[in-house]
Amino acid sequence: MFSVTDASLHLPGRFQRYIDRVRSIEMDSGMIPPVLLISRDTPVFPNLQRLHWVVMSKATIQPFVGFIVPALMELRVDITIETSISEDKIPTAVLLDAITTASQSCPSLESLEVVWIDGPFSPAATQVIEALSLMHSLRSLSVSMDIIASASALRALSQSPSLRTLDVSYSGESSRDDLDLDGVDDGFNLLEQLSLAAPHSLVLTIIQCMPPCAVWNCTISLRGSSSPHIQQAIVDAVASKFGASIDTLSLHFPDDDYVVEPFNFFPFSIGTFSTLRMLALVDVRIGWLDSTYVTNELCRDLARAWPRLRVLHLRPLAIVTQHAPPMVTCAACGTSRSIVPRSRTSSSR
Repeated sequence: MFSVTDASLHLPGRFQRYIDRVRSIEMDSGMIPPVLLISRDTPVFPNLQRLHWVVMSKATIQPFVGFIVPALMELRVDITIETSISEDKIPTAVLLDAITTASQSCPSLESLEVVWIDGPFSPAATQVIEALSLMHSLRSLSVSMDIIASASALRALSQSPSLRTLDVSYSGESSRDDLDLDGVDDGFNLLEQLSLAAPHSLVLTIIQCMPPCAVWNCTISLRGSSSPHIQQAIVDAVASKFGASIDTLSLHFPDDDYVVEPFNFFPFSIGTFSTLRMLALVDVRIGWLDSTYVTNELCRDLARAWPRLRVLHLRPLAIVTQHAPPMVTCAACGTSRSIVPRSRTSSSR
C-alpha cells in the first residue's frame, strides 16, 4: 500500500502508469484525501477526459480544480445543498474556480453539466456566466435555472460559437415570477436542441427572451399545473422563435413528477393544436390530455396537418373518473398497427 502524505512527492511509477490511463471518473466531495487536492508538479489524472464531481447534502465542500486538466472533454457537477447558490460562499467559490479554470485551460471541453439541487432559487454570480461564454468548444450545456438567472445570461450564451444543446431545469419547490433576463435579438447560431423544465413563468420568460433560431428539437416540461391561457402563450412562443426549423416537439403539461390535484389541474389544452398544426412536425409527444379527447378523429386530423409525421405520442389522463385508456388505432395515422396510449389517473401518484 502506498500512502500519499506529501504533495511534492511523485507517485510510484507502477501507480502512475495506471493513473495515466484514467479517462473517466466520478468523485464525491468530502471523500478525497486532502493532499490530492493540493497543487502538484503534475495533475493526479493528467489524461482525464470525463469528470463527474458530486457534492451530497451536508458533505464537506472540497475544491476540485486540481482535476480540471487540459484533456478534459466532459465536466458534470451535481450539488445537493439546502442553501442558495448566492448565499453559500464556499460551494459558489469552488464552482466558480473550477469553471473559470476550465474556460481557460480546457480547449476541448464540449459538454458541461452543472446542477444545483434543493437550494432556494437565486441567481449565481455573473462571473459564472462570463466563464461559460469563454468556452469556445462547448457544444452541450445543462444547468439549473440558478446558473442562468442573471440578466446578461442569455446574451452571453447566445454568443457561444459552438453551442448546439441547451438544457435548463429548476428543481425547487417554489416558483419565481420575476426572472429578469435581457432579451436577445440574435445569436445561438448553432443551437439545435433546447430543453426547459421549470414553472411556466420561467419557461415563458426564457423563450420570449430568446432570438429566433434554428432549434429543431424542443422539450418543455412544466413544473406544476398551468392554465390554458399560459399553455397557449408558451406554444405560441415556441412557434414564433423556432417555427421555421422545429420538427421534434415534446410538451409535458405538467411534467411526470407533478402530483395531480383533481380540483386544481388543467390538462393539456386542445386549443393549442391550432398553433401546432401550422408547424412541420415529424415527432410529437404530448401529455397530459383529457382522455376523452384522445380519439381516432384527433389522430387523423393531426396526421393530415403533419404529413411527414413519424411519431405521435398522446398521453391521456383520467382526472376524476377512472376511465379506461382510450383505444386508438394507428390506422388513423395511415398505418395498420394498433396502439393503446398509456394512461394516468389522479390516484396513481
